[in-house]
Amino acid sequence: MLLESPPGGPVQLVPTTRILVVDDEELICSALRRLLIPASIECATDPVAALDLIRGGQRYDAVLCDLMMPIASGLDLYEQVLQIAGNVAARFVFITGSPDSPLARRARSLGTPPVLEKPFDIELLRETLRQLPDRLNE
Repeated sequence: MLLESPPGGPVQLVPTTRILVVDDEELICSALRRLLIPASIECATDPVAALDLIRGGQRYDAVLCDLMMPIASGLDLYEQVLQIAGNVAARFVFITGSPDSPLARRARSLGTPPVLEKPFDIELLRETLRQLPDRLNE
């Protein structure tokens, strides 16, 4: 289970939640580590490193992926992961500081994964994570 939602209370992460953050800005990863306590947060500063982790068999309950990065876009990473690990692709959430960019519009046109704007509304982020599928046994 990724999150639990007590009656009438905010959505909370459970301690065993594993999240991969893919963002070329290391400060975003640091901020998410603080915001998403007690989850285990692993960071990749580029899509190539993230793809290596996923290909290597690492399992994640969620992947928070920046759309615009220097080496390749988050959408490029998502499309590759979709081909090799569809169950991981199902747990992607795009994050962007440029919500009106052509890339963000293209990502939204897919209908899934969700696209969240930076800076984050923490409760919206937690609610979005709650709606992701539970990690599949592989």
